[in-house]
Amino acid sequence: MDARESITVSQLRDAYAAGRRLFESMELSEGEHPLLCDIDLSNAEFRGCLFHSPTFVRVNLSGAKFSLCALESAKFEDCNVKGIVWDRCRIASISMTDSGPGRIEIGNISVRGADGRNR
Repeated sequence: MDARESITVSQLRDAYAAGRRLFESMELSEGEHPLLCDIDLSNAEFRGCLFHSPTFVRVNLSGAKFSLCALESAKFEDCNVKGIVWDRCRIASISMTDSGPGRIEIGNISVRGADGRNR
């Protein structure tokens, strides 16, 4: 298993505000269900990151790119997802509520449904 940088939501927000746009091998360390709320992450790039059961609420993800990431049981509520890209990601159960309209590019992903079966 790869070593991942463990960061909090506050550290993610502060790093982005300080100008960081590339996040590699990162995992949120906010317990079982991290909440990202009212954060601007537009044009951020996430490579090899793990997002386990996060809830994104009113997060600006426009132009964000997720490469080689794992998104497990992710929820997006009232987020800007215009131009978001998921490339070669492992995705298990994602829900989006009031997170559009937008264009989402998806390529070379592995998807599992809520029942755990590959799609």
